[in-house]
Amino acid sequence: MLERYNRTGIRLGLCVALASLLLAAPQSSYADSNSPPRASAQFINANGQYIGMAMLEETASGVIIRIEAQGLTSGDHAIHLHEKGSCSPVLGVGMERSTTVTPFKDAGPHVNNDATLHGKLNPGGPHTGDFDNVHVAADGTLHAQLFSDDMTLRSSGGESIAHILDRDGTAIVIHEGPDDYRTPPAGASGSPVACAVIKGS
Repeated sequence: MLERYNRTGIRLGLCVALASLLLAAPQSSYADSNSPPRASAQFINANGQYIGMAMLEETASGVIIRIEAQGLTSGDHAIHLHEKGSCSPVLGVGMERSTTVTPFKDAGPHVNNDATLHGKLNPGGPHTGDFDNVHVAADGTLHAQLFSDDMTLRSSGGESIAHILDRDGTAIVIHEGPDDYRTPPAGASGSPVACAVIKGS
């Protein structure tokens, strides 16, 4: 059963689900390529356990991020893109969470190309890496689709948009609570509970 964290089973099931989503997605036309750039990311929790995947695809208007994960607490959760492609859980498997250490701190701050403030309700916001909250079902599963026209998976595109696959990489971070879309630095959303390093495919 997936809810028992059988890592092989979870990986296979989520890969199949995400592959189906991508195959069903409409294909966009590109002047320079018939094959739009894609990337993927594997989520781990604060204990370093694999809990899900994200698939990213460049379209003519921006980047779509499709997420399938489980083992999360039900309710709304903040989700952001962070500047560094690094996800150190700091906890070992089976260890209790420390109140003095923040998991995934090495992912750095939010992607923020325009030097803005956090949150879409902040007059000076939002960050490039800010997204709307995602909802986790009662059984702990997350099925979400995000979109941004301020980022690219391509190596070109100018400095006005975020380059997800740059030298430092990028990470997707899920927090324990919802984003209030206003309070720096992460919308009073609590500690990070899951992190995924984005890798080109």
